[in-house]
Amino acid sequence: MGSTPSSAGAAARAWRPALGAGVGAAASTLPPPLTVVTYNILADKYATSGAHAYCPPQFLAWPYRKQRILQQVLDFQADLLCLQEVERAFFEGELEPLLAEHGYEGLYASRPRRPVDPPSVPEEGIGLLFRRERLERQASRAVRFADVVPPALSGAKFWEAVKKREDGALLALLRDRASGRSLLAGCTHLYYDPRFPDIKLAQSWLLCRAAVTFLRGQPALGGLAPEQLAARVPVILCGDFNSLAVKRRSDAFDTVPPGGALVGGVYRLLAGEEVDPTHQDHPARRSLGGGARGARDLSTLLLGSRPLRLRSAAAAAWGREPPLTNCTPSFRGCLDYCWLSQGHWAVREALELPYRFDPAPPGAPAAVVDPEHVTDLPPLPDERHPSDHLPLGFRLTLLPPNA
Repeated sequence: MGSTPSSAGAAARAWRPALGAGVGAAASTLPPPLTVVTYNILADKYATSGAHAYCPPQFLAWPYRKQRILQQVLDFQADLLCLQEVERAFFEGELEPLLAEHGYEGLYASRPRRPVDPPSVPEEGIGLLFRRERLERQASRAVRFADVVPPALSGAKFWEAVKKREDGALLALLRDRASGRSLLAGCTHLYYDPRFPDIKLAQSWLLCRAAVTFLRGQPALGGLAPEQLAARVPVILCGDFNSLAVKRRSDAFDTVPPGGALVGGVYRLLAGEEVDPTHQDHPARRSLGGGARGARDLSTLLLGSRPLRLRSAAAAAWGREPPLTNCTPSFRGCLDYCWLSQGHWAVREALELPYRFDPAPPGAPAAVVDPEHVTDLPPLPDERHPSDHLPLGFRLTLLPPNA
């Protein structure tokens, strides 16, 4: 397709300075900011499943949503795009060709159809696209989490449940032409089901392990110890993690003490803390049908992200996570994240949110804003927003080594 889509009805969003956006007196010697966007675009097969019947049909129709999505990804002018719920036919037939005309190269990995799915059910997956003028691909790999479960763990009931899932990630080693340095970019979409936070926790652990294994497999990096790799290579991991940072209300899956809060296992792990068997999301604490079922084998398992040392770009930009990135009548919460290796990146700007959200005051505790307090955003998708998720975007400065 050679034409640029119409922008009529699209929801324009501006870039705003992040908290503490200064990077010191040497900022003029640093490479220009790297623009990163992560976005779950809502696959058509899910939009038409009946779950989004609240959206007027003319705005839910794929031809309408598709034009909004294509215009959005062009308007972002991102150097790195991490997209989820991308149907293969759309990626290969329209999205990738259009972005190639605008200087992008794309990678794609689909989730295989389930045996019960008829051939007419479209494949959907994740896409990682980057601007060739800024980034050069050195190596890439599609990872299926089921394939990277350590052999020593295979056979246990919980890990067999993990291996039944088709979720995964795309990893790419990219050379930043502006600085000459290599960076690791990753795009992922974790398991959706809120009944199984233990499976999502395991997948986030496998993601971090796969990232380090991928780096160690590169000829220029293979001789480095994991800790040296983490210190040397800047990392960006983006995606729909289908996990809340903090849960403040009891629900069908967890009991929250009055006035208390539960930090999600996936968030805790990626933020750099170990998740031990006392955590509510640890597989040793779960006993639903796809959960632990062999808790005795898991009672000593510690899950963490080391040697990666990550922090949330949103928390760096705003002092806390946004209250929501997914908004429907039945669910409102933050599921989408961009994780950055500590010491490598400064967040300069963030893509503004289409609702009122005040950053945390400097020095104040990073309190989570209750999604129910957001009253100026209707259920999505709608006329202006083509997905039930909102894109997150950040402009990042790559800091000098040992900054």
